[in-house]
Parts: sequence; structure tokens; C-alpha cells
Amino acid sequence: MQQQKEQMSRSVLRGLQLWPLLVHAARHKQLLYYSDIAPLVGVPDRGLSAPLGYLQRFCESKQLPYLTALVVSKAKGEPSHGCNAKGPADLVGVFNYDWFQVPAPTLEDLHDLDESA
Repeated sequence: MQQQKEQMSRSVLRGLQLWPLLVHAARHKQLLYYSDIAPLVGVPDRGLSAPLGYLQRFCESKQLPYLTALVVSKAKGEPSHGCNAKGPADLVGVFNYDWFQVPAPTLEDLHDLDESA
């Protein structure tokens, strides 16, 4: 149980590290590859699912576009199956949204999402 809580806390912190990077990418209408951003937070490509999942749930809770849709696979050019974005129309919404008007999530915000799940 303790190990699970520690893993969850690491995932939350990694999600917080990714938020400004995703906001910057949205502002500049850029997609990001899993393989490029995973090393920035110290995980393998597949280790991004939990941190991005927290951010996706944050976006859902605030009724924001899915900022996590910007992270795609180099091979397919698409987000993973776990991303709730539904294609190019959702990307346009992410690119056009004024993300600098949205306060970045806090540690408490993401932990609260986990408790409400």
C-alpha cells in the first residue's frame, strides 16, 4: 500500500512537471512525442500514462480541452488509447484555447482527483 502511494505521488509530481511544457506546446501549436518528453521527467515512454492521466482528469474536471492530446507517438502521430481526445477537432480546441488564463494544477488538485475517482 505504501509503495502504491509513493508511485502515485511520483506520477502526480511528474504530471505537474509536464503541465508547463504542454501549455507551451499548445501556445506554439506543436505536438510532442512520448519519446522526447519521457526523459525530461525521468520515465520510459510507457511511464507517461499515469502522469498524463492525472492531467487528463484535471482537464475533464475543469471542462478544459484535453491538453494531453498534444503528446503523440512518433510512429503513429496519435495519442495513446488512454487519451480521450477524439481527433483533429480536439487538437484545434487545444491549440486555440487560452491556456495562460488557466491556473496550473497544484499537488492538491491532482491528489484530490485521485481521491474522488
